[in-house]
Amino acid sequence: MPLIELRKFSEGVQSDTGFSRAGVAASEELRNLTVDRQGRQSARAGSTRPLVTAEETGLFTNIFRISAQGSITTPRRVFFGLQFTAQKLRRWNGSTAYAALGSAIASMVREEFYTAPVMFRDRLFMPRGGISAGAIWIDVEAATPTWYTLGRAAPTAPTLAVNGNGANDLTANAWYSFSYTYYNSAYGIETAPTSKVAIQAVGATLTVRVTTTLANDAQWDQTRIYRSRAMNTQAAAESATHYLVGTFTHTAGAGTDNSDISGSNLDFVIGGGFTAYTLGDANETGDHDQMADDMQFVAVYADRLWWAGGRDRNIRSSKKTTESVYPDWAPSEQEITLGATGEYITGLVPLPSGGGLYIFTERNITLLRGDNIPNTVDQSLKIEDVGCPFPRTIVVVGGVVMFVGTDNQVWELRGTEARPVSRGVNNYLTQLNPAWKWLPCAAQYKNQYWLSYPSGALTTSSTGTTVTSPGGGTLTSHIAFNIADGAAWDLSAVKVGMWVFYNTNPERNAIISAVNDGTDTLTTEDWRVNIPADGYAYDVVANNRVLIYDATYRYWTGPHRNYDVNGFSWWNGPYDNGELYAALSDGGFVDRLDTGTTDTGSVAITSLWRSNWIDLGKLSRVKGIQIATSAASVSLTGNLYRDQSSTAAATSANWRRVGTNIWRCGLFARCSQCLLELTGTSYPTVERVWIEVE
Repeated sequence: MPLIELRKFSEGVQSDTGFSRAGVAASEELRNLTVDRQGRQSARAGSTRPLVTAEETGLFTNIFRISAQGSITTPRRVFFGLQFTAQKLRRWNGSTAYAALGSAIASMVREEFYTAPVMFRDRLFMPRGGISAGAIWIDVEAATPTWYTLGRAAPTAPTLAVNGNGANDLTANAWYSFSYTYYNSAYGIETAPTSKVAIQAVGATLTVRVTTTLANDAQWDQTRIYRSRAMNTQAAAESATHYLVGTFTHTAGAGTDNSDISGSNLDFVIGGGFTAYTLGDANETGDHDQMADDMQFVAVYADRLWWAGGRDRNIRSSKKTTESVYPDWAPSEQEITLGATGEYITGLVPLPSGGGLYIFTERNITLLRGDNIPNTVDQSLKIEDVGCPFPRTIVVVGGVVMFVGTDNQVWELRGTEARPVSRGVNNYLTQLNPAWKWLPCAAQYKNQYWLSYPSGALTTSSTGTTVTSPGGGTLTSHIAFNIADGAAWDLSAVKVGMWVFYNTNPERNAIISAVNDGTDTLTTEDWRVNIPADGYAYDVVANNRVLIYDATYRYWTGPHRNYDVNGFSWWNGPYDNGELYAALSDGGFVDRLDTGTTDTGSVAITSLWRSNWIDLGKLSRVKGIQIATSAASVSLTGNLYRDQSSTAAATSANWRRVGTNIWRCGLFARCSQCLLELTGTSYPTVERVWIEVE
């Protein structure tokens, strides 16, 4: 009896290549299976739940592991999660729970739940993503890391009064102006100065009392007072250069401090006694204003932080002088506008070689070279053929940038050359919708590209929906709406943090903040385009498939199931062991992937292999299949499909050994084309498959 041999499963998934040829197992699907370099297929590894076993209320939308050495002897490793809850930014306490990081981050929009931070100068910098939200930074070395606003607007102007408390008085009848700043002595961060306030030294009252306002922000531990030299007029004093008088301790809170300043001695703060001073350096922090632009992306390139807006085309870099870098200082003159009107930036990625910065938009990619905006920056190199509408799919794998492009293909970017690499799995990606912008996500792991994405709607309502506004909600300043279905709407699998879309117009969408399966009702917030309306069908969408690309051997496996991933985190810092973690998209858990033999430590993994259609050449009789495996037993179910039918013509789970490491299963059908399927929860290592034909 002739045998058609299928081998070389390392061809991977080739689901859109047509018929397989004898000798090559180009698979339509490798679900929950891996393939080794010898071409053998076997069940993928499982997952465990080592961090916290109790489900959190809201989904973690993004997770990230930070390692820092800094000035401490033991590296600090901190695990953060952005979560759709009132607390929003949270950290794992290292043992049993997630805790809020400082106070809750208020007034968030959905983009902020998906932003990706960077480490720079021992600090974690994270864009906020909302309009006028600026950015935050975190000292990960702190025993209890706390977030702070990046920069701060200039403090409240000082109030001045003259008295005769000091010695070495100011020049009689001259005009002096004063200002002050807040200062962080640990990092050298300084705010813009207050406006200049002038006063005249008259008569015997030739000491000025400067009243400064305390900031309710713990990142500022000092106040710096500046003054002008003696000037003849008020106007001249208010326009004069300011020089440092001195620095004193600042305690965050409410109220004021008073300092007495004369010509060459001062009393910081009142009651400490006068000490001598000399004027120091001129103030150069005039444009150290808080960055309040819509910054959704950040990257480190050329020893600067680079920020980009997600709802505009602006790119801004931090200030760099010949002496030092100021990551907290990103003045407006360090900004350029890129691309055409209507183009939105979707990502910033430094060249793996360090020779430039990729700037992604939805339609194009620009390679920016040079670092001095606007003087020496070259933005002339542009890839016009493809952009990236899905920011979280941009990942560097083995020195190559990979991403899902405008055409829903996965691309590799090397220098200025881009090419698609997903031909074999493109049919699984055709349903991706640009309206799902923040849902698909990817990770680098073991020189592989892991892509998580939605395959379609998780559940859909009827058209008999009604909409009401209950008030309140998780997102400050955003109106919440209830969507109730007049028919039974299965919401049992829906979680807080998932997205809901108009069935007919996905651009109209929101994030889910409450679920009531008993009343078939969703509470939704942050609607885009338009608020919801009665009488429409609504889709709930979440990531529920994973495709994996092996960049070494250039093949795909998947689409994998039970890997419902909202965000990845590869633990590859000092003293980590290369673990891959995932924030789940089907529940408030964070799991470790690629470990164990079951999912979540206890759930059996169902694997499935499907061949492509095999052309037998003429009408033939298939009598069975054989597999080569060293397993002591086989408990797979075999399914045989014929002549493009979607219904199995034969099914069997009866296997018997017919030779050394050879097992046979009888499957009978007459056909000219056939497709094989093997599935089970105890999937052995399979080296080859044969089809018995007569």
